[in-house]
Amino acid sequence: MIRGLTPELTTPRGTEGSNPLPVAEGQTPLETTLAFFEKPLRFRGLLALAEEDEVASQLRDEELRNAASQIRALSATAHKGGAVA
Repeated sequence: MIRGLTPELTTPRGTEGSNPLPVAEGQTPLETTLAFFEKPLRFRGLLALAEEDEVASQLRDEELRNAASQIRALSATAHKGGAVA
């Protein structure tokens, strides 16, 4: 967990174990989460709520997008029954 990010911010009351981001119809929780990372301004906003402005200012947009892309690829491999290294 990000230092300073309270459970109330990460998991709304009554939704423990679920994705705290609203999932659009037709999307999976993973797709919703990855879309969040692909929009760096949203991610920086979450870090700002956690009082991590210094960390947020050091993030590079392309690295966040690459992380989402890598997770998407690993997930696709895992769901095809392939090994994930």
